[in-house]
Amino acid sequence: QSKIFKGGIINSSQITTRNLSFAVSECFWKMVRDTVEQQADAFKATRFNLETEWKNNYPRIRELDRDELFEKARGEILDEIVNLSLVSPQTWEEALGRKLWEKVAQHVFENIY
Repeated sequence: QSKIFKGGIINSSQITTRNLSFAVSECFWKMVRDTVEQQADAFKATRFNLETEWKNNYPRIRELDRDELFEKARGEILDEIVNLSLVSPQTWEEALGRKLWEKVAQHVFENIY
């Protein structure tokens, strides 16, 4: 037997498969927890730095929370839709035809004509 068992430091009944499994599991989850905490700290530091940079670069602009940003973007999109709906179908068709021709003209002349 080894010195550990002879010296009475560890009892052979303590080193069962179940106990070893629990010890490995406990060690593994401790390592995972430590890693996650480190990542969380890194994210907090990055967030703090970005917020500080924002405040320094744009001191007169108010920070918006997620809901306020959503409403602002929603309003801007709706405004764009209203503006686009004011464009006549003929203008749409002309612009679309012009853009399509710009993109395919070279191909038509080089490969088809």
